[in-house]
Amino acid sequence: MNCGEISRENETSYELYKMEGNEFYKTGTIHNFYRALNSYTKALYSSKNSNSIAIAHANRAAALIKLEYFQEAYDDCEAAIQSRYPRENIKKVYFRQSFCAVKLKDVQKIENVIDNLYKLSNSEDIEKKINQLKIDLLNLKGEDAPINKAHVQASDSLKKGKEQKILKDSTKGRFVVAGEKIRENETIMVEKAFAFVPLDKNLGVLTSHCETCAKANSVCFPCIDCLSVSFCSLKCQRDFSKLHNFECSAIRRNITMQIGIGRLALRTFLIGIDEFKKYVKIKYKDEVLTKRSIWQIVQYFEKTDSKYASVLSLNTNFCKMSWLDVKRYAATGAMLKNYLKDLTKYFEDDISFYKIITRSYWEVIVTAIIIRHLAQMVSNAHTIIDFKITEEEDLNIWLSKYKIQNGYLSRFANITPLFAAIYPRTSLYNHSCKPNFYNKFCEANLHVIANDNFEIGEEILNSYGKNCKLLDRDCRLRDLEAQYHFTCTCGPCSDKNDTEFKKHHLLFCDNCKQKFCTNFNWLEEDLLQLSGLKCNKCGSVVNMDWIRQFEQLTQYVNSCKNHKINDLSRIIDIFEKAKYSLVGTHAYKPILMSTLLNIGNRLILSNSSILPAEIKQKLIAVAVQNLEVTENIYTLLSLEYVKATAIFMDIILNLQSKFSRAIISYDVSKIKLSFDILSDDSRAIFLNYFGNFIDALE
Repeated sequence: MNCGEISRENETSYELYKMEGNEFYKTGTIHNFYRALNSYTKALYSSKNSNSIAIAHANRAAALIKLEYFQEAYDDCEAAIQSRYPRENIKKVYFRQSFCAVKLKDVQKIENVIDNLYKLSNSEDIEKKINQLKIDLLNLKGEDAPINKAHVQASDSLKKGKEQKILKDSTKGRFVVAGEKIRENETIMVEKAFAFVPLDKNLGVLTSHCETCAKANSVCFPCIDCLSVSFCSLKCQRDFSKLHNFECSAIRRNITMQIGIGRLALRTFLIGIDEFKKYVKIKYKDEVLTKRSIWQIVQYFEKTDSKYASVLSLNTNFCKMSWLDVKRYAATGAMLKNYLKDLTKYFEDDISFYKIITRSYWEVIVTAIIIRHLAQMVSNAHTIIDFKITEEEDLNIWLSKYKIQNGYLSRFANITPLFAAIYPRTSLYNHSCKPNFYNKFCEANLHVIANDNFEIGEEILNSYGKNCKLLDRDCRLRDLEAQYHFTCTCGPCSDKNDTEFKKHHLLFCDNCKQKFCTNFNWLEEDLLQLSGLKCNKCGSVVNMDWIRQFEQLTQYVNSCKNHKINDLSRIIDIFEKAKYSLVGTHAYKPILMSTLLNIGNRLILSNSSILPAEIKQKLIAVAVQNLEVTENIYTLLSLEYVKATAIFMDIILNLQSKFSRAIISYDVSKIKLSFDILSDDSRAIFLNYFGNFIDALE
């Protein structure tokens, strides 16, 4: 059971999780400290009152200290104190907090703990602790104390990058070109998300994502009221509190789960609307505005250099969408306005504003702005993606904060959409099914990085969907028209032969010995539909029985606790048949190879028997081929390729043998280069693991 699935059924759940955590903690091993951390987090989610919340935080702090998560442990102690930890035992919480403050070398934190200890009734151990902290403080002040690197967000929404020019014409509308020469792999710009909302369910400890800064895979500090919103620190929780006051009730009533992208529209409105109100108060403070005049002012405001104006001015496609969609957005906008009116104090927060416009008029304008945002989010939202653990049992793979056990990196490397976000500047880039930059997400920051050389005046192009190697031309045109209301005329879509797609979807006919291609989308459609597939060159039925055999055998093996070497051998044999049918860099090959290799990894980890040399060599060969094909389809700087490197390194480290680079026959330096696409925390994890991998090579 994942932490996000825990409900406050009764106090028994809390006691069970607490006792479970205590038992894990007593064993004194790293893996059991992580298990204790998980159990204490479950206890936190199951807490029914402030006393149990305080104890859960304090217990979790003890486990975090053992795992050297000192900032998180300090915050847990603070949360325990704020939740009124029992007075008779509170000194032990301060003692834990003082230990963290010293480890963090944070003068202010040490001074705060000393001040709080003075407020407790005096005792010999408290006096001794205060004296020791004073010594630590003097020693620290005598050093060049490092800057506390607690989580800090960049204040600018757009960091200076390469010069760009925003142009406009009657055909393209707004578009962006390079204002200077840009070289391949140079950063074009870095933009911070204006707003973002979570896409995946909060799973609790070490799989949570912060709603303030978008930090992934963090220890969670949840909102105790709704249990669905979590933060990576108390600071982020405090910074988000005003905004969350308007959302918490909607989450508790399950409203946000029913409105999809409407949650991002609502958050965008709540984050930005104060900028607009401030503009109105300054420019129109002596006027009384009507509904029509205030909407005209919204249009004036869009032309300012305000951050919120850059969102309000984004395209809506209202004039192109169906009337049914317009009505649906209107109904959702009205519902969200009524939610703010009836279940929050939003319309009561700024009475002075109603001297300029009446409350009833303002409610109409709020509805209209939210409706506008709903349409904008559909056409302009981006997805923040990172790696994360998706199974609770895989929490045991950690050795420390940035270190994973040998053989288990692929358990972490699950490509996961974490947040839907709005990046107003990046949204100005037009689409191409073959884009000339790639996205790198570091928490809420989007790095736009060139994947080709740009000349001055060359257009900068993004991809709004799957690229031309993965989806056929007709499907791309259909999907882009349905969501974005335009007909794509990029190079690949202008190619009626669909060359790029066919290159990665070639099949081999055993009868006529020729390559052929169909428009079947291997990554989206049911593969069993390929039964009876005919070669479009000679008309003979192509034997695709390997698909059914592979699926049945891999499902069987994945459902078994005891893996057998013979099962792996059979899967490898079926894959050899598939390789014969799937030509070159076929788009389905990475899925087959990753499935095979993951089963191989699990077999090695769970089976004490030694793999035959022949199977070892076959696994290595498949892992290398997986890297080569994945690089060709997705490029070196992609999460798909990095995931393939995790599987490859797991195989090498799992086999527990020294391998020469010649046997591996792959340029392993490319692996390290690919980590540049990762967020800072994920990159640190992969670099540590890569060091272990290099040590395993001769």
